[in-house]
Amino acid sequence: MNINMKSFLIIFAIIIISIIVTGIYYWQRFSNEKENQTIENIKTEPKKETSESKDQNLPEEFGDWNLYENSKFHFTIRYPKFWQTKEDVVNRSFVTYFYPEGTRKIPGPISIESQTRNCVKNGYEKYLNESIVSIGTSYKLYSKEKITTLSGLEGAKTTWLFQTFGNLGKWEIDDLPVTIFEHCEEAENNSKIILIYIADRNYLDIYEKMVRIFKFE
Repeated sequence: MNINMKSFLIIFAIIIISIIVTGIYYWQRFSNEKENQTIENIKTEPKKETSESKDQNLPEEFGDWNLYENSKFHFTIRYPKFWQTKEDVVNRSFVTYFYPEGTRKIPGPISIESQTRNCVKNGYEKYLNESIVSIGTSYKLYSKEKITTLSGLEGAKTTWLFQTFGNLGKWEIDDLPVTIFEHCEEAENNSKIILIYIADRNYLDIYEKMVRIFKFE
C-alpha cells in the first residue's frame, strides 16, 4: 500500500469518526433540551401586577412586595421587593426558592414545596402523622400549631425532631417551622399540599409575613 493510499485511509477514518462524534453530541444536546423543555412546561412565572390587578385590600405592609402566582398549584404569595425566585423540580415535587437579590444562594432562606396527592379527609393531618424519611436523616413530628392566614385559610405550623443514621436513637429538635396548607379539589380527587420552609432564622419575620399572605386561588 503506497503512502497516498495510507493518507487517504487516515483522512477517511478521521472524517468518519468526526461524523460519529458530531452525531452523538447533537443527539445528547437534543435529549437534554427535550428534558429541560418538559420541566419548563410546568414552571410558572411571577405575575406582573397592573393597576387593574393590584389588590386594593392588601395591607400596607405588603404594598411594595412582589406577587408570585403558581398556576399549576393554584396559589399566590407575596415576597419582598428586592428578592428573586427560582423554580425547580426536586424528587417529583415542584419547588420555588425565594432569596434576596444578588445572593444567588440556593436553596435560599425560604422555599415552597408543592405536591399533589389524592384527596383524603384531613389529608395534611395524615401527612403530619407519617414519618418522613430522607437520605441520611429521619424525621417525626414534634409540634403542631393551627394558623389562619389573612384570607381565612387554615393551615398547620409545625416543627420536627430529626436523627441521623449515624446517631440513631438520639432525637434533636429542628425548631425552624414548616408551614403546611392543603386544598382538595374533590371533582378531580386532587389535593394540593403546600409546604413552606425556612432555612435561616434571620428571615423569620419575612417568613411569617409570607405565610400570612399565602392563599389558594
